Amino acid sequence: MRGRYLSLQFKSNSGYFTNIHDVALQLSLDGVQLFKIGTYQVWPFLILNLNRPPESRFKVRNFLPLGLSPGTYSSSKTLLTQ
Repeated sequence: MRGRYLSLQFKSNSGYFTNIHDVALQLSLDGVQLFKIGTYQVWPFLILNLNRPPESRFKVRNFLPLGLSPGTYSSSKTLLTQ
């Protein structure tokens, strides 16, 4: 039952997720500043199961934490200006 959410959406165009046993996972990365003052931040790596129903897909209890990466933050540099 869980696999039907994605298999119905992508079945006609791409040929992916045509089997009900296929699993679609999303890797999510986002930098979070730990303190208001300072340059420390952390990057959590999260896995989301896209085969879950849309109502529960993005609930915190359904995230699969993969790891954390510490780092420093520089507000003058962004990905677009490097």
